[in-house]
Amino acid sequence: MVKIHHIMAQQFNLDEFLVLANDNTRHNTINLQGKSTQQCAATFLLSSRYITDKKREQLKVIINFLNTINPNFPTYKFDRYFNQQLYMYMVEHLEFRPSSAVTYLHNLISMLHWSGRHGAELSDTYDFVPQPAYEPLRMCLTMAELAQLYYFDINTTSYRADKKRTLELVRDTFLMNAIGFGLRYSDLSRLDNSAFIGNESGFSMLQQKTGLKVTNKLDMVLFKRMFNDLQAKYPNHEIPYRGDISNYNHHLKDICKHLHKTFDDIEVIEYKVGDKIKRIERPRWKCMSSHVARRTFITQNILVMKNRIIDSQHAVGHKFATTTEGYIVFGSKD
Repeated sequence: MVKIHHIMAQQFNLDEFLVLANDNTRHNTINLQGKSTQQCAATFLLSSRYITDKKREQLKVIINFLNTINPNFPTYKFDRYFNQQLYMYMVEHLEFRPSSAVTYLHNLISMLHWSGRHGAELSDTYDFVPQPAYEPLRMCLTMAELAQLYYFDINTTSYRADKKRTLELVRDTFLMNAIGFGLRYSDLSRLDNSAFIGNESGFSMLQQKTGLKVTNKLDMVLFKRMFNDLQAKYPNHEIPYRGDISNYNHHLKDICKHLHKTFDDIEVIEYKVGDKIKRIERPRWKCMSSHVARRTFITQNILVMKNRIIDSQHAVGHKFATTTEGYIVFGSKD
């Protein structure tokens, strides 16, 4: 991973940066590589289309806090101590809710890492950061792989007892989502019995990311017996695992790397950085993430179960059918 190192010696002034950004000529861009953390954070502030005025002011205060620590705080110093320091500052002095403070930390760190990997540039209009030109890996599980995951005995691994229990919860959560719910993890982790009140044959809830309502009648379940067994194992529509998504993805990879067979097959990821094409080869188990469940639910329902795209669209809460079509993995071995 390419790290972003600071090069400026003077203290970063946000107001001067904003004036400079507005006065730049049309074809100028701001390259985030080689910039200080404060400059990257200010670029993030400028490039966020949907950031509210209140959050914009809060982000300005965070940048000023970074200046009080070190005017040229390098991005590779985002260690546990710094995260705790910034977290406490946001909660105690800015009166952020703890969940909001964690979200800001994740956004800031993710943005810095992304800009370092891709050499991101802010456009001359200062309203967006262009995405790198590459086709992201789209992966879903086959029906056989879902069955393999379900019948895998986690006790055969060499992990500690508490780790095995966590892996079982993660496995069951992934399967419930892949064969029955088809939700984003942000919505799945919020799903509880209240969403089923008056609708025992399905659930209805607002999606955190889009604000759109999703209504799933649970009439498109891939493996009904498997799904019913999981529902019986966790009564009252309990979601087995509700931890942080990064931990969830990590545990999911730990499970799948023990399955071998098709999970050891190589997936190829190609993307463009500048004028060069980079190629990454990874085993399937290493490509596993929470979103594979959503993509699996859509792909298998349309290609294998022969359900209509519009039905899948409503079940997963997409606004447009074209969005649902984009989730279909036509290379599915089923």
